[in-house]
Amino acid sequence: MISIIVSSYQPTYYKALVDNISLTIGNVVYEVIRIDNPGLMGISEAYNKGAIKAQYPYLCFVHEDVLFHTNNWGINLINHLKGLEIGAIGVAGSAYKSFVPSTWSLFKPYIASNLIQHVKNQDKTSYLNKIQGKEDENMYEVVTLDGVFIATHKTIWEKGPFDEKLLKGFHGYDMDFSLQVAQDHKLYVVFDILLEHFSEGNPNNDWMQAAMTVSDKWKKYLPTHCIPNLLETDRLNLETKAKTGFKKRLKRFGYKKLNRILLYLKYL
Repeated sequence: MISIIVSSYQPTYYKALVDNISLTIGNVVYEVIRIDNPGLMGISEAYNKGAIKAQYPYLCFVHEDVLFHTNNWGINLINHLKGLEIGAIGVAGSAYKSFVPSTWSLFKPYIASNLIQHVKNQDKTSYLNKIQGKEDENMYEVVTLDGVFIATHKTIWEKGPFDEKLLKGFHGYDMDFSLQVAQDHKLYVVFDILLEHFSEGNPNNDWMQAAMTVSDKWKKYLPTHCIPNLLETDRLNLETKAKTGFKKRLKRFGYKKLNRILLYLKYL
């Protein structure tokens, strides 16, 4: 029932993941599709290649440097995706997305995650549990999902695959795919699938270029959110966060002053 698609370049991580899946997924028919990708192609292309090969109706796109901590998580995945109202689920994401290029994690308190995250260059982990919602809730509606884990229907992917023509690298594919799915379906972060992730994200100039590409593609749709009764003052505060973060990153990534000014005029 589930086709698990992995863009892989680290055999040790991949083997550990495959072994872990067999122990945790539960009584579910599944396959693991490995796309060998030591820098040969972008994530979008790799995931599309894997999805083309998939023989089951549910697709699970996951990084290879993770381990599942939830037993029977495959059953939980299928239960969430029964019917087509829910288009995709993940373990981290945001209920708000600005037009200003940004990360999903910027928009507190309207973010959610269920992830054991290893911290770069430090011998520790951070348990990123749900940010908002009642304790008995097992999902949180969002408009963007983090790419560490995204599960969807094969029919939805067929309607709107990853944009490999526009996003040729290793960033932006998750936000773009989320926004595509959100045109017709709901997205959720779920709290009954727990992952441990062994590497952090790496925002750099490639990430910034991809973030701007996504904003340009969806400029008629952004900003967007799924926050009930969002006050205008709160919305403006979220936009301020996005603008401040954008300015800081442009400086950090070495954009010259004239280029920064032009980008301020475009996005701010």
